[in-house]
Amino acid sequence: MVTEKIEKILNITMIGTCLFFIIFPYKYKYFYLWFVLGVFSTWIITLVYNKIELNKNYRFLIPLFIWLNLLGEIYFYYNFQYYDKILHTIIPLFICYCIFDYTKKVNFKNKIIVFLITLGVLSSFEIFEWLLDVLFNLNMMGVMSNGVLLMTPIDDTIIDLIMGSLASILVLYFRKYD
Repeated sequence: MVTEKIEKILNITMIGTCLFFIIFPYKYKYFYLWFVLGVFSTWIITLVYNKIELNKNYRFLIPLFIWLNLLGEIYFYYNFQYYDKILHTIIPLFICYCIFDYTKKVNFKNKIIVFLITLGVLSSFEIFEWLLDVLFNLNMMGVMSNGVLLMTPIDDTIIDLIMGSLASILVLYFRKYD
């Protein structure tokens, strides 16, 4: 019950934030693309999440993570150098935890498979970042602060994957099958 209220608040806040930037255009030229991707990905992920009936207590995290990515694109990625690394650590924690819970539910108890599926999801996201860079020149890869390149795109991608892998290993180390 409480998580449903939190989820509704986050969804309303995300939509409100998007509407604010539609009414008062922001200097970011691809904000509308992020708005559409944010709404569409929230919808798709929620459909998948409901279809496989994962733990409802974590459903509020979907709009939260998409909202955090949206805020990152608006401000934090460009002004807080470690924001991307923080997201690439906490989001894989959630993904791995959900996959672990699902494998436990369907009685397929194999931590190596959970780890590999999590790495596949992380790699898919990195490919998505690369595609957006190539198609829309968004500069999503690499770490920039105040217009200065702090980390090359390849270093950024590898460190993102390492951070996600370490987070997954941490979840799998502490989670036990009954």
